[in-house]
Amino acid sequence: MSMAQIYESSIRVVPVHVCSHGFKNYSYVVSTQNSKAATIIDPAWELEKYLEVLEINNLIPTHVLLTHTHFDHMNLVKQFVDRFQVDVWVSEKERMRLLTSSHCVKSFSHLEKLQLNHLECTVYETPGHSPGSSCFLIGANLFSGDTLFIEGCGICDDPESSPEQLYESIKFLKQTLSENVKIYPGHRFQSYPGQTMDFVLKNNLYLHFEEKNDFVKYRMRKNKINLLDFK
Repeated sequence: MSMAQIYESSIRVVPVHVCSHGFKNYSYVVSTQNSKAATIIDPAWELEKYLEVLEINNLIPTHVLLTHTHFDHMNLVKQFVDRFQVDVWVSEKERMRLLTSSHCVKSFSHLEKLQLNHLECTVYETPGHSPGSSCFLIGANLFSGDTLFIEGCGICDDPESSPEQLYESIKFLKQTLSENVKIYPGHRFQSYPGQTMDFVLKNNLYLHFEEKNDFVKYRMRKNKINLLDFK
C-alpha cells in the first residue's frame, strides 16, 4: 500500500488502494494537520488498510462520504458505523441502498457545503454512472468516484445509468473546476490519483466532446475491448 501523503495547505489526503474479487479501488482518508478527525471516502474491501492509516497518522474517523452506492465503494460502511459511530453522507437518490442504521445516514443536495469537523466539503451531484453519483471538493482536491477518471469516465451499462446525464456532469466539472484542482478517482488505470485538472483536460478524451450525441455514441460504442476500454 502506498502511504504517500499529499498536502494541500493544511489538508492531508492519504490514498488507500484496496482489492478484492477482481475489484481494484481507490479510497481516501482525508484530514487536516491540526485535527485528529478524519473523513473516509468510499470505504471498501480491506478494513485493515484503513486501520493502519488511521493508527500511523493518529486519526479517528468521524464521517464517511459516498460518491455512490455500488458495492465496491461502500461495502465497509457498516463496519465503520459499528466500530467508530461515524456519520455517513450519501445522495438522497441512493440513500435507501445503504444497509445500515438510518440514524447515522445523512443526505446532501447539489452545491451544498458540508462542515466535517475542520474540513469544508462542497458537494457536486454528478449523475450518469448512477442516479446519485456525486463528487466532493475539499480544498483543491476533487474526489470523483466513478464519474471522472484520469483517463476516462464511468460506464453507463446499468439500467439506472445515463450517458446523457454523464455528459452533462462531465461538462459541469470541466466548466467549474480550476486547472490546479487535483483529481482523486475511485479507480486507477494508468496515471496515479492526484493529477491536476489541467493534466486530465490534456489526457482525457471524454472532456473533448463538444456535442452530447457524439459523447453518448462513443461512450456506448459496441466495439470496446472491455467495459473500461476508454479509447
